[in-house]
Amino acid sequence: MKRLLFALTIILALNVALAANVDLDQLDIAKFSLTTDEEKTINFEETEYIITTDSITPSEIKLFFSPNNLVITAKKEKPIEIDLNNDREVDFSLTYLTNLDAVTTIELKKTDLPEDEMDDESSPISDLNPKDQVNDILASIKANLKFLVYAVIVLIVLIIIVKSYKKRANPERLYSKAEALHKEAQEFHKDGDEETAQELYDKAEELREKARDMENSEV
Repeated sequence: MKRLLFALTIILALNVALAANVDLDQLDIAKFSLTTDEEKTINFEETEYIITTDSITPSEIKLFFSPNNLVITAKKEKPIEIDLNNDREVDFSLTYLTNLDAVTTIELKKTDLPEDEMDDESSPISDLNPKDQVNDILASIKANLKFLVYAVIVLIVLIIIVKSYKKRANPERLYSKAEALHKEAQEFHKDGDEETAQELYDKAEELREKARDMENSEV
């Protein structure tokens, strides 16, 4: 059961990480990974957009944005400008960076950044002053906070389920219940109801077998 809980926790953590939104209302520059069958949600001007991959090659990627039904094609390492909200103004640039083992890395960068930030392509975060770095980290945590809350809630539910299972499946409880059934069977036997008595004897023996199996598995 501990192994099952550990596996479920790992799966949950991976799902949360993959499902995390990219919040362009909080971040000026964002990098994220995308696989062929994966969807990525981005927040821009308090609106959610879903990005899916239409096709991926080593030199080119084709993406579909919904619900605005925008289709864009990007060449590798060549930024393209995107008007996401159809206001005839460029909102951000998109760059297809890498594609390794079917995992594509994409960078989104707002176009209204100061010139010194726009000119630096190598490391969008490392050259920020410490205060700005902290603000970016806090913004990223805030953007993904609801997914972390969901993860904690699900983990708590799993722990409660496991504890409840262990409590109900305690060998001593099974032995106690088997003894009660055995005594009840004896009463039916005294009254001459052999059929009911035998059914209760059988159920009591089944519980004893389960209890013995549990004891052996714990050794």
